Amino acid sequence: MAIVTLDGKVASKPSVRVAAGSAAVLDIPPSMPATAESQELALTVIFEDEDLIVIDKPAGLVVHPSAGHATGRW
Repeated sequence: MAIVTLDGKVASKPSVRVAAGSAAVLDIPPSMPATAESQELALTVIFEDEDLIVIDKPAGLVVHPSAGHATGRW
């Protein structure tokens, strides 16, 4: 999470007003590697043939990683 400081104080609200001559510093932490890892999940296969697979996906199961959901577990 990036941190903004104005004149040495953390700007905790996005509505803070900036005065002329204020010193603003933006501290951006290094990014995390964006790699997905496979996971073993117990899924119920309804149908499968050479061209198609039908899976019973439980409600709430994350299907791809995103902010706040790094794994398929909920």
